[in-house]
Amino acid sequence: MIIMIEFQLSFRLPVQSGLEFVTAYSFADIKTTFINKNLKIITIDEAGEREQREVCHTVMKLEYSPNDSLVSEKDISVLLHYVVVNCLGYINLMLDALRTANSLSNIRNISIADLPDTIDVYVDGDLYIYATKPIGIINDNETELDGEALKKAGKFLDTWDKYPQIALIERFYESAKAYIEREEFVQAIIELQTSFEIFIRNTFRLILIKNEATEADINRLIGIAFRNLIEQHLSKYLKADLSFKREGPIKDWAERLYSKRNGIVHLGRIIITGNQVYAALDAYVAARNYITKLLENEGYIINGKVELKIFAKNIPNQADNDVLAKRLHEKGFLPNDIPITLY
Repeated sequence: MIIMIEFQLSFRLPVQSGLEFVTAYSFADIKTTFINKNLKIITIDEAGEREQREVCHTVMKLEYSPNDSLVSEKDISVLLHYVVVNCLGYINLMLDALRTANSLSNIRNISIADLPDTIDVYVDGDLYIYATKPIGIINDNETELDGEALKKAGKFLDTWDKYPQIALIERFYESAKAYIEREEFVQAIIELQTSFEIFIRNTFRLILIKNEATEADINRLIGIAFRNLIEQHLSKYLKADLSFKREGPIKDWAERLYSKRNGIVHLGRIIITGNQVYAALDAYVAARNYITKLLENEGYIINGKVELKIFAKNIPNQADNDVLAKRLHEKGFLPNDIPITLY
């Protein structure tokens, strides 16, 4: 079985057009042909004047031949998804290698978001159309965000400015979900685990503060090795067995997310499947909810909400409403009749 896909890069690789490169893996053999093409771009200014120019970009033509017979037997939609994801991972490996070997810092990696909405995939000569962003196509008709939605985002910005240690939990979590949608699964695993580790260390800080630990003790204890912190210290305060080997949400998280992240960072693992990343996401949510419930049970939080004021603010003093309003009005950022509301 030979599967052929042309991946159009939005930039030109400094590689001679027509060069071919063959890589043999245990799971597949891949032949790459580099093709530099001139793309005609027409721009029209406000006066209606047309300007045409040519931009050179590179097409990486991949011929992918799986060595696993089970892959060939997959349903065609599953097969296409499997091959496209693997080819993207291979292209980024190739780009990493070109960048590292030749000091080409201007080369960037690509994701599913960089591809057209559909791409042509030839399987043994038969043409199939693969939708690269089906979720985006479905969501095209979503209503636009209004002022209330923007105000809600403003409240998040305010909280994140004041309590950056809290903000990072959600920012890495949401970033991970965005990487999953773009099918950048390795980065998604790293972001998910980073979010969880910040959550756990903030949880431990909360517990220490509630138990009236000194700042010196907090700074000393918060840096404890991650596994030891969970299994020994959190277990004691939350009165639960949080062993990585005990059946339950912590073991599931350790196997589906923690071990996968360690495999990437410490062992150089670069192949993460869609099933694995979604299992990791489910395990993350389950483990975080479990820890949150334990915090509630022990009285550290109420109704899943953390009392943020017990944490030190990044912004020590609240801005003066009148001074802020005067400054924004003078700069013309706000009309004089618009009041200022501080979150």
